[in-house]
Amino acid sequence: MEKMYFTKSQPDVRVVKLPNGKRDVTVLTNEQIITMGGEEGGTPSDMYQYDGNIFRTVYELTEDDIRAEKEKYLNYDPSGEPTLEQLQHERDLIDNYTLQLITEGVI
Repeated sequence: MEKMYFTKSQPDVRVVKLPNGKRDVTVLTNEQIITMGGEEGGTPSDMYQYDGNIFRTVYELTEDDIRAEKEKYLNYDPSGEPTLEQLQHERDLIDNYTLQLITEGVI
C-alpha cells in the first residue's frame, strides 16, 4: 500500500477492462484533503490523498469482488499470477474433462 495523490476525489475501487483481457485495478482508502505547494512562492492547491494500490491482473475481478476483500487487495501483488495463456489452458482442461464426464454419463 502506498500514498497516492489526486486532484479530484476518486472512487474507492475502479476496475478497467483492457483489450487484451487483463484488468487494471485501483483500490483506495482513507481519503484526506491536504494542501500541497505554496513553498518557495508556489500556489498552494488542495489534493486528495489516499492509501492505495494499483495493479494489473489476469483474473476477472469485479468492483464488488474487491470491495468484499478490500484489505487483501490494498496489499495485493500480482507478480505470482499465471499468464493469460496459462489461465486459458487451465480453463480448457477443466472444460474438456467436464465434457468427458458428461459424455461418459458420470455426471
